[in-house]
Amino acid sequence: MATILCIDDEEQAKRLFKVALEDAGYRVLTAENRAHGLRLLEQQQVDLILVDIFIPDLDGLELILRLRQVRPGHKITAISEGANYLDMTKHLGRTTSSRIHSVCKSCWLQSQLT
Repeated sequence: MATILCIDDEEQAKRLFKVALEDAGYRVLTAENRAHGLRLLEQQQVDLILVDIFIPDLDGLELILRLRQVRPGHKITAISEGANYLDMTKHLGRTTSSRIHSVCKSCWLQSQLT
């Protein structure tokens, strides 16, 4: 079973991601901030990392760069409430050794609930 780590400060979003992804057969770990997410990565093997690009303790884009150092080659998906902000992640995909995808959080969650 693949494991997904979701780093998001919004409790409702984490809960919805967890329910939808577990229903699809994934194991889901959640973290509310950068420190918790990095701690989980030290303790757990994950296959995909979902990162809210607007988290209070560190800019999500900076966190993605940090994750690239800690776990090079891991798949990362940037998530955000607004699709406009996700254009910033395209630059990160060109400057790192592996791909970074992005998804509009509210659009994805809504599609999972209908």
